Amino acid sequence: WFGAGPPAPGGGLLSTELRLRTDRGAARTLEAFLGRCGRAGAARCPFAARDRAATRARYAALLERLRRRPVRGTTYAQLVQTTVDALDTVQAVGEDPGWGKLASTLQGLWTAGPAARAAAAPRDARRYAGPEQQYAIYCGESPNPRASAFPGLARLGLRRSGAVGAYVAWLSEPCATWPATAADRYDGPWNHRTANPILVVGTTHDPSTPFSEARAMARELARARLLNLAGYGHTALLNPSACVERHETRYLLAGILPPRGTRCVPDAQPFAPAP
Repeated sequence: WFGAGPPAPGGGLLSTELRLRTDRGAARTLEAFLGRCGRAGAARCPFAARDRAATRARYAALLERLRRRPVRGTTYAQLVQTTVDALDTVQAVGEDPGWGKLASTLQGLWTAGPAARAAAAPRDARRYAGPEQQYAIYCGESPNPRASAFPGLARLGLRRSGAVGAYVAWLSEPCATWPATAADRYDGPWNHRTANPILVVGTTHDPSTPFSEARAMARELARARLLNLAGYGHTALLNPSACVERHETRYLLAGILPPRGTRCVPDAQPFAPAP
């Protein structure tokens, strides 16, 4: 999963997220977010324009506006980060705001005058949850290029996936100077026959671990079955599906795999009418 993968243009090493094609997953999910928003209309998605194409054009125009100057104290880079971070959860979960909050944030920036500024929210140091734990795992186990390679990787991400691709390309830059590596990193082979088959769950519009990678991993493992969650966001844990939960429960308790080609749907769809 964290393997070396294909080289970057010029023979260099791709960063971890570019090897996982997280940039393409995020871009595809953003397209789905804007499309579902435009189809739902402004009554259910505040950022909606007259249709899906117009909503996508509105987002592109908002990015260009922030490229020229901040709006409400929000910069171009901050908007891209806010967008990518919010794509993981369709419904609000804990501190993850969900797609509804993202739509409201985008609309607030769209309708604001360039001089408007929002007061910064106070930071509670006692609740700090930084990325160091994640970096300690994948910087130690996943090869990454030297720091000087990342500007070029950001340009590659931009070409492949637009603004979100450039952002995603930089995510593992701290690994370039991370001071430790795992002493027992496993780098394959991945097709050893396991005592029990492995159940792989992949979401069709997962912005962080794209469905294409779940499908590839299920093929590479010696005994695996892929369960498709035909939905949005990162994992079925953050975007619950009673269907997925049933199959996972049967697998964990009785070792029963879902039939090949099984597709589940999430419990809640983006911008769906209230029941």
